[in-house]
Amino acid sequence: MDNRFNHLLFLCAVFTVFICCFQDVTWAGNDIREETLEDGVKHWFRVRDTDKKPWFFKQLENVLDVVLSDGGGLPFDRSVAFLAGVSRYEHLSPQLDFVKNDLEALRLFLLNQGGFDEVYSASDEVVTPALLNRYMRNKFRRSLKKNDRLLFYYSGHGADLGGRTGYIQLSRARPDDFAANVLRIDECEEWSRFIPAGHLLFIYDCCVSGLAFTAKSGDSDSYRRLLSTLSGNGSRTVITAGTASEKTFGVREHSVFTKAFLDSLRNARKNTSGFVTINQVFAQTEINVKEFARRYDKKLTPRRWELEEDKYRGTFVFVDSNAKNVKLDGKVRESLPVVPKGEIVAEYGIILLTSYVTGKVFIDGTDMGNIEQGDAKRYYDQIVGRHEVEVCSGSRCISRTADVAKGKETRVRIRPAEASVTTTSVPRLTPTTLPEKEPETEGTWTDPVTGMEFVWVPKGCFKMGSPPGEKGRYSDEGPVHEVCVDGFWMGKYEVTNKQYRKYKSGHNSGDYEGNFLDGDNQPAVRVSWDDAKAFAKWLTGKSRHEFRLPTEAEWEYACRAGTQTARFWGDDPDDACRYASVADQTHNCDDGYAVTAPVGSFSPNSFRLYDMLGNIWEWCEDIYDSDAYRKHKRNNPIYADGGSDRVRRGGSWYGKPAYVRCAERDHYSPASRGNLLGFRLVRTP
Repeated sequence: MDNRFNHLLFLCAVFTVFICCFQDVTWAGNDIREETLEDGVKHWFRVRDTDKKPWFFKQLENVLDVVLSDGGGLPFDRSVAFLAGVSRYEHLSPQLDFVKNDLEALRLFLLNQGGFDEVYSASDEVVTPALLNRYMRNKFRRSLKKNDRLLFYYSGHGADLGGRTGYIQLSRARPDDFAANVLRIDECEEWSRFIPAGHLLFIYDCCVSGLAFTAKSGDSDSYRRLLSTLSGNGSRTVITAGTASEKTFGVREHSVFTKAFLDSLRNARKNTSGFVTINQVFAQTEINVKEFARRYDKKLTPRRWELEEDKYRGTFVFVDSNAKNVKLDGKVRESLPVVPKGEIVAEYGIILLTSYVTGKVFIDGTDMGNIEQGDAKRYYDQIVGRHEVEVCSGSRCISRTADVAKGKETRVRIRPAEASVTTTSVPRLTPTTLPEKEPETEGTWTDPVTGMEFVWVPKGCFKMGSPPGEKGRYSDEGPVHEVCVDGFWMGKYEVTNKQYRKYKSGHNSGDYEGNFLDGDNQPAVRVSWDDAKAFAKWLTGKSRHEFRLPTEAEWEYACRAGTQTARFWGDDPDDACRYASVADQTHNCDDGYAVTAPVGSFSPNSFRLYDMLGNIWEWCEDIYDSDAYRKHKRNNPIYADGGSDRVRRGGSWYGKPAYVRCAERDHYSPASRGNLLGFRLVRTP
């Protein structure tokens, strides 16, 4: 028995050593998540820590043995990659079995060693011209910002049309057919105009020509470009494996070019700055490829181009994970917000609260004890990030947000009837504690879990429904009747994809006929009434507040914002494009968006609520009944009797004028999902 047990322990130890030695992982934990999107693209993304620092700079801190301030000053933010490869072809030969190995090897390097936050990967029949253009022209144009970076990689067959234009050939491409299932390689120049990211790197592991730029070699200007990058300058670089007259080839289950490229990244041991520039990587790749080509009696000549050099003078950089005993160059140090380890060790900050109200203090829902009117108290060891600070008296609370920075003191002032905050955050306000009166209508409040902003909608009475003469009116919008609602907090915007993914990380709003719906700041769609209720319940469980869907009466009151016209801007539907994303062809105007617009893209109504009409239909709490208005009570009505369909309000980006009105009522099954359906929440006082 003992011998068998010892033998088992030995095997476990051997297996552990095997895993540690052969996994391509550096500083990688369980914070990488994987999902497969509806279009077949796989997506890996790293969950950020509370300090929100990009993974690139967290790795760099390990290499340089320093702390980099996350309070601003970093030269760039997210690093995102899109990897595409075709190994199986219907009409072309040979089949490229090494492509999938290359995609996997590059993905592992970028996530685990290269400092990347996200990687998308598509292979074989999933890769089409439409898919590539959808991501490069639409998704990344909307989701990436000026201080982000994007790496695009393609591996597969390439071809050349008469020595003039190079093409990448996708899985259904045919020999000498340049009309279908191909994409011009100089499309990357057009993509670079669409994508706002500061740094773009295009890598083509195929042999093509036709780029009307001056090719470069070596790394003579590497240091100058590094300094320019750290100063915030961007870059646009294109690399190809070879020329049109050459053929890529594989060795030991990998493409020669990609293997040479990855070897250059992994073995940049001569570098002493902690960074590896793409110029340095390319110079070493040229050497590695020449060695492979000589050994196997082949010819392969990698090429490099810089786009718009007069505008972009930086370079794409990677973390040199092999660097040791790095001594930062003075100019490099000046370009980074560096604090040597030992000088600051604080992972926390301090909240200094001055309260002009007597009550109990809560920070993120945790009871911190009492505070007297006029007192100032410090709350130490607050984790870096955004916190909700509340002073509660009885059942009513005043709330502010505080953005805590490492080792610093953030000041918060709480007054009984005004929104006064001297912190790095925007003022927030919930209903007042003392005295007993309505909160000021300029109050806003931000949920610390999702970042959703809420605005205070004051109590009031209004005429609900539409008069018989209103153009586009339906019979279920009457009779017009007076309704009064109590004040409530309403989402300033519709719930976005980014916010909804805090609850359901794999949510994908998809697209409509190639038009992207899944941007972080676009409203979440394909969300049922049941889904929206579950989201509200989840958020309530993480807060001291209750969240819910608006009643139909609350929604119309908030939409009208004191008006009695068909729309909060007036009666003319053709004015819609200043206020809403709508069906342009039926409104005789152009709102600038083919589908949903990022929330807040248009002018708000008088309550400072955005997109109350158009963009997406919004779920309400009520059960739908065509005759509900005859059954409404005057104060805070909600219809909850009989029936199963739930009310949706506001019209959508696909909506004709009759649907884009404050009184318009529609309904759907509570389990229904669609690319026009989303929601916003109400927070009870």
